[in-house]
Amino acid sequence: MDRALFLALLLLSGGLHAQTTPPLGIRSHTPELKAFTHARIITAPGQVVEQGTLVIDRGKIVAVGADAKIPPGATVVDLAGKTIYPGFVEPYAEYGLETGPPPPKPRHYDSPVWEAERIGGDAWNDAIHAEVDWSTRFRPDNDAAEKLMRQGFTSVQTAHLDGVFQGRAGVVSLGDGLPNDLILRDRTWQFLSFNKGSSRQAYPESLMGCIAMIRQTLFDADWYAKTHAAYALNPKQDAPEFNTALEALKSLPQELVYVCGIDDLDVMRIDKIGKEFSLKVVPVGSGAEYRHLAEVKATGRDLIIPVDFPDVPEVGSYGDENDVTLRQLRDWD
Repeated sequence: MDRALFLALLLLSGGLHAQTTPPLGIRSHTPELKAFTHARIITAPGQVVEQGTLVIDRGKIVAVGADAKIPPGATVVDLAGKTIYPGFVEPYAEYGLETGPPPPKPRHYDSPVWEAERIGGDAWNDAIHAEVDWSTRFRPDNDAAEKLMRQGFTSVQTAHLDGVFQGRAGVVSLGDGLPNDLILRDRTWQFLSFNKGSSRQAYPESLMGCIAMIRQTLFDADWYAKTHAAYALNPKQDAPEFNTALEALKSLPQELVYVCGIDDLDVMRIDKIGKEFSLKVVPVGSGAEYRHLAEVKATGRDLIIPVDFPDVPEVGSYGDENDVTLRQLRDWD
């Protein structure tokens, strides 16, 4: 690893052991109390500890600073000349999930699919998967984890990015181990998007349709919560329907809601949805939001913006540079 950088990936190297899984073979008794000394430690943006000590006990940071004490019995690792900084968290990904091959594209002579197959009280449209808790389907992927860790990431908020209502994400570690050990938070926030994904249903077919579906489903969720609350007060009335997707959305007003757009104007569209339904929305941008900086800033929203770079333009011949626009240099969508 580069001498100038020593990622805090060491947090993933030990200290996490399943409590309910019978061990196979020889049990490990590797010391888990470690002190990393004489390092340059970045604790937060702009906050640097020169010649600091970082103490880790069973995979968790217990002390950090210039005056941090080294506990008795700790394994001491001298990191003079190296820098420790926190690992990045990927907030919007589908790491460790079996996504499967995309469904075949409809042919021009196929009949339109108007209705979804209803299973277990699910939603009326196949682009609505709000009831799914994706941490229950998480399986570590060592190859994908290694690529992310090489970029400085140590954990991921993950869900299958498919559909308009994509379900509830979970936060997982990129380390080695059983899923039981690596799930840091099993249920986080609902993911939404302006793309129906793999659904074969004809509706929605447009951005307007996806936004209409989001608004109608949020109205339905509000009605559903109020109707069930009224029924609890008076069980003698007709029982309302059970709907797994709307049940999962009952707590939405108290949560963050991640909404992924498809173009540079969607931050403002997402902001309007948030205001209409009093939701704490977090827009996931396209990377081209710089075209509308004043409008994006006016929303006051926290954003998730992709970190990517455009391909190097072809300028092999004299004068080719005149055909490359500033937008091409800026955009990666």
